[in-house]
Amino acid sequence: MSEPPVPPPPAPTPFQPDKVGAALPPGCGKPVAIGCTLLLVLLAAAVTILVTQQNGILRWTIKAMEAPLVSRADKEVTAEDKARLQAAFAAAGEKAAAGQADLAQLQRLQRRFLDLAGKSTVSRQDVLDLAAMLETFAGQPQPAPEMPPEGGPAGPEEPPVSAPPVSSPTS
Repeated sequence: MSEPPVPPPPAPTPFQPDKVGAALPPGCGKPVAIGCTLLLVLLAAAVTILVTQQNGILRWTIKAMEAPLVSRADKEVTAEDKARLQAAFAAAGEKAAAGQADLAQLQRLQRRFLDLAGKSTVSRQDVLDLAAMLETFAGQPQPAPEMPPEGGPAGPEEPPVSAPPVSSPTS
């Protein structure tokens, strides 16, 4: 005679928890654990590099902004203006590398960089304003503003206007 067929094992149900967990080993797999550990080590290394090299990275960022802005300068920008801007970029880079950056000034500079990044050409006034901001950031003295030549477009000087005397009410 032949043996009777063996019935299949019963399907696991939520009411038999000992049989449900027996199919899989506990915890995550070895490749997942190795991958997560490697990712955590790389993240820790990146944070360490950013913290220890933040001044150099800031200097590099400021220096990287110089070439595109100078190359997009309008034709009205003189060689002296470009030289002033390049000197201001160099001074700001040195200040950043020394770790003496003022956060408020740095944020104003970043905002200005973003404003200028959207322009196809950079006007002379933009170059002068940016040079002044970079010089302020670097702690350099500002050059005196250009004075119009005498008898030029400034016109004749008008006398100051005085206000009429105010009388107090008397009772």
